[in-house]
Amino acid sequence: MKLKKTILLIGVLTLLFACNKENPDWIVKVNKTVISKQDLQTGLVNLTSDLRKQIPKENQPQYMLNQLIQTEIIYQEALKGNLQKEQDYLDFLDRLSDQYEFQKKQALVDLFVRDQIDNKISIQDQEVSAAYDANKGTLFSKYERRSISHILLKDQKTADNVFAQLKKGANFSSLAKTKSIDVNTSKNGGLIPGYFRKENLAPEMGTAIFAIKKTGQFSRPVKSEAGFHIFNLNDTQVVSAKSLEDVKDSIKNQLYLQKRSQEMTALLTSVKDLYTITNNEALLEAAPSDKEAVSSESKESTK
Repeated sequence: MKLKKTILLIGVLTLLFACNKENPDWIVKVNKTVISKQDLQTGLVNLTSDLRKQIPKENQPQYMLNQLIQTEIIYQEALKGNLQKEQDYLDFLDRLSDQYEFQKKQALVDLFVRDQIDNKISIQDQEVSAAYDANKGTLFSKYERRSISHILLKDQKTADNVFAQLKKGANFSSLAKTKSIDVNTSKNGGLIPGYFRKENLAPEMGTAIFAIKKTGQFSRPVKSEAGFHIFNLNDTQVVSAKSLEDVKDSIKNQLYLQKRSQEMTALLTSVKDLYTITNNEALLEAAPSDKEAVSSESKESTK
């Protein structure tokens, strides 16, 4: 099994927002329960920093709406199973100092997911070994990574001029501060934060950067959609290969997350015919700026 970073698009949010059943400003109904504009806006405000980095900003409203829909379905399934009468749930309520509805609702969702999904997932040692072997030559092998700075120029003529200055001995950092059009890196002498593997870079970038022989040397101008880059090599590191023992826990966690996502999808698919997802078309017409957050994709969120 190939490992990759996974956004759990059908995961259960850590924070659940109560849906106001009397709110006329609703976006979507899950059977008779509404999800309001305020629910969506609150969810977006509380979106984790990791998800903000992983999900393009324009896709975040649809992602959050799907989460709210899916969480409401799970909550209704929990009620059908009378989980609110289980001792674990009652004990949790006793421990609450304040009886907020969203806390009680989230606890019931968590209990359902634990019983119906989490407790059914197991990861065998042979699965971990197989995943390691499948990724040994890529993710876990020895590799080189590099720290770089760049000067970004708007056109070939300007890039050639700056390249000529560098060849005559001009200071790279100083030129980056005065000539680079990349406002985020120019103030730091062109430094691009982090270290980079060749495999993770665009081919033309990777080739140019990893062709630089020594620290302090620079590349010829390289064209991209942003303009023309001149790269400077700051540092080179060799990362040792990782043994199975080194990454065993990490692989096991990744496999668990993949299985959890698959189980959640299967569960939602099994109950999709029991739920009607209705969009508030009048609200969409009145507030076109919100249309992306409540597009017709939400109708398919339980399929």
